[in-house]
Amino acid sequence: MGGGLAALAAIRRAGHDVLPGPPAPTKAGLLRGMRAALRRKG
Repeated sequence: MGGGLAALAAIRRAGHDVLPGPPAPTKAGLLRGMRAALRRKG
């Protein structure tokens, strides 16, 4: 559960970083956030 919450937080943070830009960078930001969360998890 904790890992899922951390991933959600990372995704939200990544999405927020590129919120002003077009949808494509937002998608890239989400992927980057998910990858970072997975790396942090193990």
